[in-house]
Amino acid sequence: MSIDDSKIPPIFRTPTGTYRIIKPLGKGGSGSQVFKVKFSGNEFFNAGFFALKYLCDVDAESDPMRYKRFKNELRFAAREEYHPNLLQSWDNGSVEIEGKDYPFYVMPIYPTTLDKLIATHKLKQKKMLDYFEQLLDAVEFMNQQGFVHRDLKPENIFYDAENDLLIVADFGITDFSEGDEFDTVETQTGIRLASVRYGAPEQLYAANWRKYLFHQEKNVDKRADIYTLGLIFNEMFTGIHPLSPHGRGFVESKLYEKHKKLYGYEGIFHNQEDLEMALAAKRMSTSSRTNIQQQYGYLDDLFKQMTQRHPDQRLKNFAEVRTFLETKGKAFEED
Repeated sequence: MSIDDSKIPPIFRTPTGTYRIIKPLGKGGSGSQVFKVKFSGNEFFNAGFFALKYLCDVDAESDPMRYKRFKNELRFAAREEYHPNLLQSWDNGSVEIEGKDYPFYVMPIYPTTLDKLIATHKLKQKKMLDYFEQLLDAVEFMNQQGFVHRDLKPENIFYDAENDLLIVADFGITDFSEGDEFDTVETQTGIRLASVRYGAPEQLYAANWRKYLFHQEKNVDKRADIYTLGLIFNEMFTGIHPLSPHGRGFVESKLYEKHKKLYGYEGIFHNQEDLEMALAAKRMSTSSRTNIQQQYGYLDDLFKQMTQRHPDQRLKNFAEVRTFLETKGKAFEED
């Protein structure tokens, strides 16, 4: 979807100060655009550079669903409760054009994202465990408030090099239904609320189905975030996504093609046995595909338990994930 340049002012104003666009940084979801901006304030605020995310292609009338989702994202980023691994906005406001409201919020600029960090292949495996703990803390914090992120993926996770922190961001399709201060969003039939590559099976719609592929209509809960974090954890250790076309073997390449068909690109599976075989192949041992140190071999089982196809068969909460890491890791060290 193209962005209407006439709806992008050169300067954004709030009571805090002004933000002048330096350059575009990329497109966000829901018709938003992200810019690098220079902030100019008053004697209480120092000038500096930030990222500004602006919903410039839809409004409350033209697309109320996406508009409400962006407003919810803005509210969560502006929350009072601080967490070091969750994106927190610096400022927010709106631009009025032809009587319509276009909201924006301002956040820090981070040098890179987790997907680029993984691509360097320079992450130490002990450090990966530390980073995974940070992600657990962040998503568990959201879940404890009744929120489900639903769109976790490495490119949505910033890396704060100065403080050596991962920062979970992009709350555009987060389920805020249990929060009183957030708008209720009715999802249209057929809307896929997940990344195709990282979404849990219960999140993803086949292109022409009205019901979830694996279940009848059910609510997506925190177990969807557990599934996705399992995929991300696997990718951090192996350097490749389990469904990547750039995997090291024929099976992975074929599985990726099956995955595309499964989630609507070229059709769907009609043979349940074929589907089960594909899902089983997806969960190949992490240590068999890359040079993982033997001391981390126990993590294969964690990956499998976090990424079970049916949510009832997964680890149920982050406390169980932590217990696994503590007990299995300690038992291996004692052996």
